[in-house]
Amino acid sequence: SKGLRHKGVYLILFNKEGLIFVQKRVKDKDIGPSKWDFGAAEHLQPNEKYRDAVLRGAKEELGTKVRNLKFVGETDWKYKYQTGEIDNELNHIFTGEINEEIKFQEGEVEEGKWVDLKELLQEMDKKPEKFAPWFLAIKEKLEKVIP
Repeated sequence: SKGLRHKGVYLILFNKEGLIFVQKRVKDKDIGPSKWDFGAAEHLQPNEKYRDAVLRGAKEELGTKVRNLKFVGETDWKYKYQTGEIDNELNHIFTGEINEEIKFQEGEVEEGKWVDLKELLQEMDKKPEKFAPWFLAIKEKLEKVIP
């Protein structure tokens, strides 16, 4: 929150039909309330590897295990929110597949849905205000992972 550099992971989830999972953050979140976001995100714990953090995030936030986990890139995320908080992250981005029911972490997710990635990208262009700013920031990477 003070702009100190830290590490994180983003998880972009697909199902066997090739649809991407998006979640809507709860309305009382300090940052990104009621905004659409990707599958899961985590900050790394001390001495934790990126891959371990993304698997932990899927289990904690979605109650699921990920298959076919692939590293697809990284992004520097620097952003000052309206709250005054400053994010300064180096994030590794992964894709993965799940084919089981998702169990949301209470107090984190208002709703979730599977969507066509091409339609999602069009919606991000038409109505960017509906999406978390960090999700918009990786849009270019999303375009490269269309199955």
